[in-house]
Amino acid sequence: MNNFKVGDLLIRERDKRPCVVVEVGESEKREWGTVDANRRRYRLFDGDGSDQWYPDTVMHACFHLPVP
Repeated sequence: MNNFKVGDLLIRERDKRPCVVVEVGESEKREWGTVDANRRRYRLFDGDGSDQWYPDTVMHACFHLPVP
């Protein structure tokens, strides 16, 4: 599973719009099958001037890194 980092350019699946990861944080929820690791959440900025937080599960299902 990819761990995205600040500055990564991502493509949103539903409308093929570019988004940039502007912040990465830890969620309060635990990773599946672990006791000592928390899940991640990502704040994305899109071209409309808005930003939103997404949990890692949504990130991996709805966004992808562009192929060079």
